[in-house]
Amino acid sequence: MQDFDALKEMWDKADDKNTGNAPRATGLSSMSKSHKQKLERQQIGASIMLCITGFVILAMAIFGNFRFEWMITYIAMFMMTAVCWAQSVILFFNWKKIRSIDETHPPRQHLQEWETYYAFRKKQLKWNGPLYFIALNLAMGMYFIEIFRGRPVMNIIIFVAAYVAWMLFAYLYLGKKNLRKEESQLMAIIQNLKALEEQF
Repeated sequence: MQDFDALKEMWDKADDKNTGNAPRATGLSSMSKSHKQKLERQQIGASIMLCITGFVILAMAIFGNFRFEWMITYIAMFMMTAVCWAQSVILFFNWKKIRSIDETHPPRQHLQEWETYYAFRKKQLKWNGPLYFIALNLAMGMYFIEIFRGRPVMNIIIFVAAYVAWMLFAYLYLGKKNLRKEESQLMAIIQNLKALEEQF
């Protein structure tokens, strides 16, 4: 979440000792609200998009004139719909968690709220990322069975190789890189909040 960078900078300013604690806290509260709203929009936006994607896939499976011959192809489309909706619910729940963090609370309480969210995200990411990756690709694999039927073998090999390479790159490199960055940023926010707490 790139907006954690801005939130981190907000709490870094708390170390400036040229102003009083009360005015400083008021300013930080205002900035926190702005950045928290951006995080909320990211989560709810992604949740809505996944929900819509699920409806589109479902509509294609039911009303699309694809004339698939194998039931497994339709099952795969229903699985994709379920995966999209499940992830949409998870993101919606994350949005509610972020929304519940009140930047007007005293630094100690605010710190506890972010620590709770950080612990929640760590636990969530341990199972959500792998499960989403496996479920989505399982559904895609089932869908490709009939799609690839009768296609030239070389074309299938090229497509599958490109697909697998991209998915592994996205999951093992881009995904983990973003998670490490998010964890580092969250820890920096928490440390700065602890420093701010000591000033009150």
